[in-house]
Amino acid sequence: FRSWLITFLLVFLPVIISAEDLRHLDYGYYQLFFDCDRHGAKYFYYQTVKDTGNYDSRPSFKFDERLPVRCRQFSSSTYQKEGEKYHLGHLVPANHFDSDKAAYESTFYMANVLPQTSTLNTGAWKKTENLIDCFRDVTVLQVWGGPVWGTNETDDYFTGSHGVVTPDYYWKVVFTGNKVIAWKIPNNYQAKSDKINSWLVTVREIEVLTGVEIDMPDRFKDIKPEKTWKYPRGCSVK
Repeated sequence: FRSWLITFLLVFLPVIISAEDLRHLDYGYYQLFFDCDRHGAKYFYYQTVKDTGNYDSRPSFKFDERLPVRCRQFSSSTYQKEGEKYHLGHLVPANHFDSDKAAYESTFYMANVLPQTSTLNTGAWKKTENLIDCFRDVTVLQVWGGPVWGTNETDDYFTGSHGVVTPDYYWKVVFTGNKVIAWKIPNNYQAKSDKINSWLVTVREIEVLTGVEIDMPDRFKDIKPEKTWKYPRGCSVK
């Protein structure tokens, strides 16, 4: 028995230790797959609904009590870094669910938040959100996205205050059923909206990079548009 136990530990224990502690958080309108070890979401998914509301009361950021304390970030306060501005960056944007109060407010859980530079949050990332906001009135979209943690430790300013490292990149995939677009955007002060075309990638590249399987027909996974889609006619979002 002793020799069997030793063999089991040598073979299986490293696998058990290295396995991600992922939690599936179902918020109805969107799904988060949360990595407890990193205190942040691995990826999100949602299907768009038409813009039929304008709920804009901004609640405070708070913790989802369904997550064990050990999984959560240490604080729900803003990310403070002298001389550099980081935002509590939404993964799933509140505005895409402003027709439903509960869904809107759930996007302010810290489970849906990670450090984003102010440039990214108001620039290229916001550009992807605006594009989805316009197209959701034209067609149903499937949207995936999340962080790329990377290996850059020089910007991990919030490990002490929040227990979370700063992602090096963020990615997003948008699929209409007959066309697809994907971005991998750096989480730095180069991530301006007018540079959005610089970060177009294929879905296949995202899958290899993140280990997340994107549920769409394989024939779409190697497509990379030359440019980010134009806003549909009549869209007032810029």
